[in-house]
Amino acid sequence: MGLTITPGTEIRVTPRPPATSRVRGRVVVLARDTIVLRDVGTVSRFALADLLALEVRGGEDKRRGFLIGAGVATGITGIFGGIDASKGRISNDDLIGTIIVNALIGGLVGYAFAPKGWERLPLPGIER
Repeated sequence: MGLTITPGTEIRVTPRPPATSRVRGRVVVLARDTIVLRDVGTVSRFALADLLALEVRGGEDKRRGFLIGAGVATGITGIFGGIDASKGRISNDDLIGTIIVNALIGGLVGYAFAPKGWERLPLPGIER
């Protein structure tokens, strides 16, 4: 069973040790057992047998987007709401309610604008 990746696809590869630094780029060519990547003028060539992992840019990671959005909204609300609560401008109950509502809204915004995730591909001829 062969591996088919079209030129221009964004991927990242993890070579086997000792060169374990992950490399990210776009596919120039995939020919039999070798893949060639280009990233900002740098061309890298890898034998598929020398790779520990091969990942393609996948669909949106909605869960991650929700968590990022909720975290940012919670942090901002907690800081500024905490300042107001410490000065007596709002009650602690109002602060908690505002944090919960803003976390939900931030999570929904993050869900809508979720970042793309990575999908790991099985490498041909290598048992895992």
